[in-house]
Amino acid sequence: MSKAHRRQASHPFDEAILAAKRDKGVPHEFVLDEIARLAPVTRPMFGCLAVYVQDKIVLILRDKQKSRADNGVWLATAVEHHESLRREFPRMRSIHVFGQAPTQWQVLPADDPDFEAAAIRACQLILACDPRIGRIPVRRRSASRTGAYARSAKPFGGGRRGLPRQVGVRGRKMLTAGPQVERQGEASMKMTVRDDSARQRYELEVEGGVAFVDYLRDGRKVIMTHAEVPLPLRGGGIGAALVKGALALVRERGEKVVPLCPFVVQYMRRHPETHDLLAERHVFD
Repeated sequence: MSKAHRRQASHPFDEAILAAKRDKGVPHEFVLDEIARLAPVTRPMFGCLAVYVQDKIVLILRDKQKSRADNGVWLATAVEHHESLRREFPRMRSIHVFGQAPTQWQVLPADDPDFEAAAIRACQLILACDPRIGRIPVRRRSASRTGAYARSAKPFGGGRRGLPRQVGVRGRKMLTAGPQVERQGEASMKMTVRDDSARQRYELEVEGGVAFVDYLRDGRKVIMTHAEVPLPLRGGGIGAALVKGALALVRERGEKVVPLCPFVVQYMRRHPETHDLLAERHVFD
């Protein structure tokens, strides 16, 4: 236990790795009770809990020991809805962990004396299908999607997830990373990381499936939430090549990264040349 609390150099990625090991409880569970009839699906997201209703992510529930100011209920919304939502939630604000600029996602802070009432009101809007709350993220529907995500996506209150389906890449507009990468031991096979903006994920198509990094966009920030490599291809350097190509695309666009995916965190920690891409050096505090 003492080793878990040992601190070495102050480094943003050290905090991220420690945070990933914390117990994953259900923060603000009353929120899930309020929308239980919609059969929400929950998925751990780097120490928080993402809440999905049908094809939309609607909330993120956060209750962490560090950066307590951002604890509470995060609303999946957009800038154009902030003014009207603030009439409903006067203490709603941007999320500090994403930096100083206004964020599209907003938080109902847990330290607000009226937090529970505000969170319940947000649930009422979700129950009423209010278009201001909810965003359609990437949904991993490739037939190769098994394992970690299938185990971590949990229906709350008896919900049912749709069956995965195979999705090809033909006809979709994608950006590709500048340098191509070669898989170890297969010099003849060149692979290119693509940005499928319609599905909000970076993809690397390889024999046996598609490796991908899911992301959300918040202005000029790319919030990388989850990475997955098909099980038969793990351990061959595919994941590292995927993240390298994704970060190359971020750099080409002049964007910044908020890495919430532990695999991306570990890759960036091992590659100091990528640290200038961090949106904030203290994002893991």
